[in-house]
Amino acid sequence: MAYTTRKDLRLLNNLFSSILGDKINIPKAKNKILNFLDDINVPFSDDLEIIVTDYINHLNSNTFTPLGRRMHLFMCYISLAQGGGFVKRYVELDSDFSDPLFVVGLPRSGTTNLHNLFIEELGYHGLRYWQLASPSRRVRHYKLDNFLRRAQTNFVFSIFKYLVPSIQEMHHVNMDTYEECWHFHKNIFLCYNYVIQIDFKKLEDYLMKNDSTFILAEYKKFLSSNQEFLSKRFALKCPEYLLFLNDIKTVFPQSEIVWIHRDPIDSILSYCPMINNTWEFFRGKTDKVEAGKYIVSFYKKMLKKAMLDRKNMDIKIHDISYKDLLLNRESLILNLKDSFQCYGRERAQKNVDFYINKYQFEPELYEINKNAIRDEFAFYYDEYDEYL
Repeated sequence: MAYTTRKDLRLLNNLFSSILGDKINIPKAKNKILNFLDDINVPFSDDLEIIVTDYINHLNSNTFTPLGRRMHLFMCYISLAQGGGFVKRYVELDSDFSDPLFVVGLPRSGTTNLHNLFIEELGYHGLRYWQLASPSRRVRHYKLDNFLRRAQTNFVFSIFKYLVPSIQEMHHVNMDTYEECWHFHKNIFLCYNYVIQIDFKKLEDYLMKNDSTFILAEYKKFLSSNQEFLSKRFALKCPEYLLFLNDIKTVFPQSEIVWIHRDPIDSILSYCPMINNTWEFFRGKTDKVEAGKYIVSFYKKMLKKAMLDRKNMDIKIHDISYKDLLLNRESLILNLKDSFQCYGRERAQKNVDFYINKYQFEPELYEINKNAIRDEFAFYYDEYDEYL
């Protein structure tokens, strides 16, 4: 399917197709990814080799454009190179490391806002985008190492911003914003966000079957290797953690989990253009109704899994209302100070405009029926009505 909206992307698409061919070379790409995974010491199995082959075959399907499939593979290679470098260079676990606090919730439910509140208002440590995207140290000199890692991350991110500029209007990112954990997870390939980006259902099945403890264990090594941060706890966030609460408690048994709740209708409508525009880059022209249905299905899956795990686990989860985050912020902060280990305000707060979705779109194009959503998500509304 050809690009139909931007002339520059149509030109790049034709250029990639004419120079590199329409399809990815399967044996070459497969061997390269498997070699990366070998460097990262990912536990090998026949299933893993199959999922790598399925990934390349999925990109080679007619769903994607030549530019889209090549760019996803290119980003995959860059991330895996980071993962291999990290595994070779990280410092072993420090005995003083404290398990982090995790912010979870549906995408576009206020997780970024709440995550920043814990870091900027309550004094927790946060990881910046360049640290997550480029965890592999280059040189021993601290300042030079940070410069080199930031420079590479900024170069790659500049390409992404050019290709999909609208994402910045929905979720502003720069080198120093505190970002989601999946930016680290993608360095190990087994990243749930890949499922969302390219609708790669077989990877989802693999992750659900094999769990994510290996990824989280590597993440723990990364967190504890940052010696300068060990005086305080980390606050981390990633909406997809709703699917892996069991794994969090396995790897981080002393962690605390905070779940922010927002009306699913509002979260779905906010997430629709983000997913559609991402798909549009990789696929070309997209079906907005298909994107809307995908998000509804995805949200139901996340909530049902999280609610079931919560009932079956010996786990304390703190519930937060999105409305309180916006309308009763000072009162919420006081309550959080009573409930959590806080370190005091040390960072400049972001202006409220930072969290506003500035992207203009037509919600009706996604055909999200509010009454139907209330019926489909009745199990969630009934359970958490006081927070919605």
